[in-house]
Amino acid sequence: MHLVPSLKEENAGRCAGLIASSFMVGRTLTSFYWGKAADQYGRTFTIKVSLLLSAVFLMLFGLTPTLPLALAARFSLGLSNGIIGSIKTIITEMSRGDKSKETRTMAIVMGMWGYGFLINPALSGYLAAPLRQYPDSNLVELLDSFLNLTANPFLLPNLAGCLFCLSAYFCVSAFVDETLPGDKIEPFELGNFVPSFCQRAAIVRTVSSWGLFEHLHLTEAEVDANEPTNCGTEGGDMTQYCMDPTVNNMAKEILSPDGLAHLRQQQH
Repeated sequence: MHLVPSLKEENAGRCAGLIASSFMVGRTLTSFYWGKAADQYGRTFTIKVSLLLSAVFLMLFGLTPTLPLALAARFSLGLSNGIIGSIKTIITEMSRGDKSKETRTMAIVMGMWGYGFLINPALSGYLAAPLRQYPDSNLVELLDSFLNLTANPFLLPNLAGCLFCLSAYFCVSAFVDETLPGDKIEPFELGNFVPSFCQRAAIVRTVSSWGLFEHLHLTEAEVDANEPTNCGTEGGDMTQYCMDPTVNNMAKEILSPDGLAHLRQQQH
């Protein structure tokens, strides 16, 4: 209602729902890439970057004067959130196969998450619109002179969240050890982190489980005769697997009978 003065209590829920859900939309879009970054640059690296970005976007959200900017800030906050997945991975790797320790530590982490969901609404409620809630407070008047709480009545809750993120950043830096082996950590480059959507789609499908598509009957696949491949057959005439020595990667290609015959003719 502060962002859209024309809204009333009866119809403000729609906009509030959009703001709340925009965070999860952003989080959904980048969860895979945060996991990939954790495997490349380290678990603590992704946690610390997420905390710093969250601190920035929390402050921007507290300063937004319009609904579109508020949606953009919350969406960006979701995009920058790669914390939980990295934390769970660290717990598993730190436990070193000790299931009891892993279960206990995971329960503590998830419990803290739950406590955050309980404490945050109450804390935000106490800090929101302080000039209206505490009109006689000298502290609020002092803060208003620095933060302009008249124009930004919801800045204090986001400022508190920003301070929590910064505190967590220093705690992670000081007390959390990196669990990804040093020889697997790659130097961070922004160009490698941002996913490229302009790459040519791969012709040969790579699957994690070789038996996953074994019984499917797909259309003829294209095979580049100029690419060096070492091929063989398994599972009858319906399955063809090829290895490209240039990338040292095994992939499995499901071919129709016509496609398999075509490939064999090319080999001969």
